Amino acid sequence: MGRQRSPDCVMDAANEYDELRCVEGLLDALDDDLESNDSKFRYLSDVRQFYTHLVDCHGSPFNPAETVDHEELWKNALKNEKDNPTLSSE
Repeated sequence: MGRQRSPDCVMDAANEYDELRCVEGLLDALDDDLESNDSKFRYLSDVRQFYTHLVDCHGSPFNPAETVDHEELWKNALKNEKDNPTLSSE
């Protein structure tokens, strides 16, 4: 298992590059482990909310999840996925 990270990492602007790499690594792992792009988007949303909370409420100088490009990659893949059929009342 990877090393444990502390939210304190994002409280120092000097850690911005390392934290961005950490977020990208997490999203790469999700991409490998999850089949559903909808699930990937939900996790990405949770990660972004976590970092936004640190910025808005705790004075973090940056949000490393703001600029990751996985959303664009997953959106393109999501366009190619078929919707589940609508359930019938019959």
